[in-house]
Amino acid sequence: MLRFGLPARRTINLLAMVCILLLAAYLRLNHLGWTEFKLDEAQLSQVAYNMARHGQIPLTSIRASVGVANLPLGAWVLAIAYSVSPDPLVATGFVALLNVLAVAACFWLARQFFRSSAGDSPAGMLGALAATLLFAAAPWAVIYSRKLWANDLLPPFVVAWAWTGWLAFVKGRSWALIGHALLLAACIQLHYSALMLAPATAVWGLVFIRRLRWQAILGAATIFVIAFAPFLIDDAQHGWPTVNQFVELGRQPAVTDTEAIEYSWLMTTGQAIHSLAGPQEFENYLASLPNFDFVQWPVGLAVAIGLAAAVFEAAATLRRRAWTEKSAAGLMLSTWLVLPMALQLSHRTTLYPHYFLILYPAPYLLVGWLVVRLMPRLRPMLFGLLLLLALIQAYQVASLQRFVATRATPGGFGVPIGSIEAVVDSARAALRDGLANEILVTTQGSDPAVDDYPAVFDFLLNDIPHRFEDVQQSAWVYSQQPQVQIVFAPNDRVVSPPFAVDRELIATVSLRAGEQSAQVKRWAGYTSRPCPGPAVNGMWANGVTLLAVQVDRLTPGQTATIRVCFQIGPSPDGRDYHWTQQLFDASGKRWAQIDGAGYPSRYWRPADVIVQEFRMELPGDLPAGMYALRIGQYTYPDIANVPVVDTTGRPQSDAVEMALGVAR
Repeated sequence: MLRFGLPARRTINLLAMVCILLLAAYLRLNHLGWTEFKLDEAQLSQVAYNMARHGQIPLTSIRASVGVANLPLGAWVLAIAYSVSPDPLVATGFVALLNVLAVAACFWLARQFFRSSAGDSPAGMLGALAATLLFAAAPWAVIYSRKLWANDLLPPFVVAWAWTGWLAFVKGRSWALIGHALLLAACIQLHYSALMLAPATAVWGLVFIRRLRWQAILGAATIFVIAFAPFLIDDAQHGWPTVNQFVELGRQPAVTDTEAIEYSWLMTTGQAIHSLAGPQEFENYLASLPNFDFVQWPVGLAVAIGLAAAVFEAAATLRRRAWTEKSAAGLMLSTWLVLPMALQLSHRTTLYPHYFLILYPAPYLLVGWLVVRLMPRLRPMLFGLLLLLALIQAYQVASLQRFVATRATPGGFGVPIGSIEAVVDSARAALRDGLANEILVTTQGSDPAVDDYPAVFDFLLNDIPHRFEDVQQSAWVYSQQPQVQIVFAPNDRVVSPPFAVDRELIATVSLRAGEQSAQVKRWAGYTSRPCPGPAVNGMWANGVTLLAVQVDRLTPGQTATIRVCFQIGPSPDGRDYHWTQQLFDASGKRWAQIDGAGYPSRYWRPADVIVQEFRMELPGDLPAGMYALRIGQYTYPDIANVPVVDTTGRPQSDAVEMALGVAR
């Protein structure tokens, strides 16, 4: 066996650590334009952007999956990146870099834990390198380090929480207890799942309470409460909505299952990363590389053995009541991993894998703890196996990153942000010629509060007037003013408008294979009213003027398409309106009706012409003859009819009527 002197060994260890950090950096920082950027990322970015660029300091953040408002620390941290650049790629790189630092901090923490029993021996260093290597290549750790979610910021804060816990409870340094309390509060403010770290802190405090000063305990408790004061004050001023929601969640029936264990296993071993390819493409991803499913089992087994050894060590010491730093490390690592799992075996809300980001890097530290305690001859063998497993996982992750970035993954990974930014850059370039000052985004959905693509474009177009047109609503907007139009519907068919318009194609941006390319067009504004069908006159009290109605042939048992063409008045009032079309016979019997949301009034502009399509199901027994189609509007959600008025504004009726015939 080769033996090296101390200087050579230090050089080798340094090179090994540099290589591990380079691996971690590559997996987390490569091709940032491949990362996904959807509703949550856009909304959190908007909060952080407003703080960085407009000084709007938030006391709450976006909604959590359980419906409560998140705490604001995630937005505060991301505001650092957005103060440098409004580009979400910069913010994504910032989050990824913090996670690289978490990998480096894992090595440093491992050295603290393992130095107690192994000193500066090769065993301690080998254990630290093993733990750091597994964390660097852990598939889900990599995946969650490349998203603009507040919980993706957890790993560096959790490592710091564990480090200050070691200093406070094991080393007896009272000042560190203040930092530990502050970091626990910070983790909870990043994501509520970090509440599951509090029991571990409590156990450590109870076990090592004799090493703590009461002044430090009181100070830590005070700091912890003060950290939540701004959020609690804001919640109190608004009637305690978040606290009340938590109370309601606490009243829900509990579900007891093994999901917490399953998700912890998944996050630890890298199981199911193929799910990011979506239900239609994951098999193609799996077929693109060798079958590496076996990797999760030795990784998981090493963690399980390390956990068992740590629990045994801690339990034996607990009986003797003579804690060493070796057994203290075993206690801290085992409780850090086990308590969040055990406490969520019974849960009142849906669990998600990212709830277990708080475990990182405890599972891998337990593997390092095991390496340190193995027989000397077995350590290099285990480390060699772990190195092979880590490299395989790194290859899996890199292959997945390329796969989801280059081909459509419906139901899985979203369209990469780099492609969306290329579309926005083309639209911005078209605006710079000065012929238009607004962008119309035609995409899937129209509400940035709930729809992915509108939320993304709403953020990317922060400084430019813009509005949306939903490809799924069959409502087409014709502005009197020049516009630049973005057509972005990767997975949806864009229906051509019924009125042909001369829109100049400026750019086509290719997306992933299997997705429709995005287009950027220029629209000079209409010069004549773009209305299909015969003219029908009518005006409502909200200033909307009916210009024309086109109705397909009415056939019993079939669907009739009704196209309503109307113009917006000079002063849109911003209220939401729905349309109703009702078919009556001469006796006043209603035979059919179709109601639907109108084009969102928040996007109305004076003189806009809008063509909206509705589909009315006709009954099979509809008799032949003449009918009256009544077209009306009502406010929503209060359902108040909007009267039809004359030129002086006096109400005339509740609907505009037109005669239609039905023939057998």
